[in-house]
Amino acid sequence: MRSKGLIFSIAVLLLGSTIVFSQTADEKKAVKELNGGNAKIRLEAIQKLAGSGTESSCSALIDRLAGEKDNYLRIQIIEALTVYQSTGALYAVLNGFNDNNSSVRQAAAINLGYFSSENIIVPKLEEVINRQGAENVKFSAVNALGRFKGSVAVSALERILSGTGSNEKMRIQAAVSLKKIGTKETKNILKNHANDKNPEIRKIANMVDKEAVKGKK
Repeated sequence: MRSKGLIFSIAVLLLGSTIVFSQTADEKKAVKELNGGNAKIRLEAIQKLAGSGTESSCSALIDRLAGEKDNYLRIQIIEALTVYQSTGALYAVLNGFNDNNSSVRQAAAINLGYFSSENIIVPKLEEVINRQGAENVKFSAVNALGRFKGSVAVSALERILSGTGSNEKMRIQAAVSLKKIGTKETKNILKNHANDKNPEIRKIANMVDKEAVKGKK
């Protein structure tokens, strides 16, 4: 009986080793395809490495992002890096703001909202919003601020909403993001804009006020 148990244990161990080897082999193959295949093959490799979750896969995606010529694939790599939530992945996505393509920069803004490092990300998003640049990037940056609930993000949104020189589209999105955060602080900020010159902002502020009254009943 013991010999049978031992044989079974060895079989399990061998099976486990085969699975690990297969996963490693698949990852190596994906890295090779990421750096040498055509656009379709590289896209499939990005998707495989995003699902891998290993540090080596993350490093491979970061390295490829720096050298990838296809705009669409750079966007896909940025999206894939949000899975990892590592410091390296975060800074690779932040570096996306230096890309020549506005859609890639927009992808960086959108996906930064899925990282948790608010104190690092928010100042960069606000910098992007305040400098001259593509409207789609700035709009997505304001929207991304609404994914954070800390005081750093709330203060940034309040500055955008209250800024006299702010683009009205950005001010409206700042109000939407504040409403999405939904804390007592953000509700009070919005209530202060109940008589805002912009009708859309007034509408959002009054919605918050009505919800507060309804909640008391």
